[in-house]
Amino acid sequence: MPPQDAALAFYEAQGRDPNNEHVKEEFHRAIREGRKQHQQRQQQQQQQQQQQQQQEKEKEQEPAQEQGQQQRDEQKEEGAAQQQQQKQPEADKGATLQQQKQQRQPKQKGATKQ
Repeated sequence: MPPQDAALAFYEAQGRDPNNEHVKEEFHRAIREGRKQHQQRQQQQQQQQQQQQQQEKEKEQEPAQEQGQQQRDEQKEEGAAQQQQQKQPEADKGATLQQQKQQRQPKQKGATKQ
């Protein structure tokens, strides 16, 4: 018998025989048991709600984590491209210096021939 039904039955019995100590004790025991079961159900519901909330947060964070990873990957690619661009002008400078030397050398050689 569920504790609520037991408590109701003992309450009615106590109304018929208010001096019966056994009925009083059983009535209070049924109330305690009912409270205990109620509290357990509430705790289970709270745990389920917390688990659901945690799962929802994780689902919300998954796209954000993927998006964050994608942004980090893009930043790495941009950084690599910038480094390549920085290296390119240095290579161009080296080529320009070599071209200038080559341009000067024929002039110098031609100048000595005359």
